[in-house]
Amino acid sequence: QFMMDLLLEENVLMVQGTGFNWDKHDHFRLVFLPNLHDLEDAMDRLDRFFAKKRKQFGTD
Repeated sequence: QFMMDLLLEENVLMVQGTGFNWDKHDHFRLVFLPNLHDLEDAMDRLDRFFAKKRKQFGTD
């Protein structure tokens, strides 16, 4: 659900670790191949998403 929320809310696609032969669901993988501007934009979106989730779940 986490990955789907991230995609729908911030338009950032990440894949859980099981997509890369990791047997646990508690990992994800980032790719650092895009140009610097795109990476900075994605990190800003991740930051915004995590801030919303912290506020939503009262862990802010």
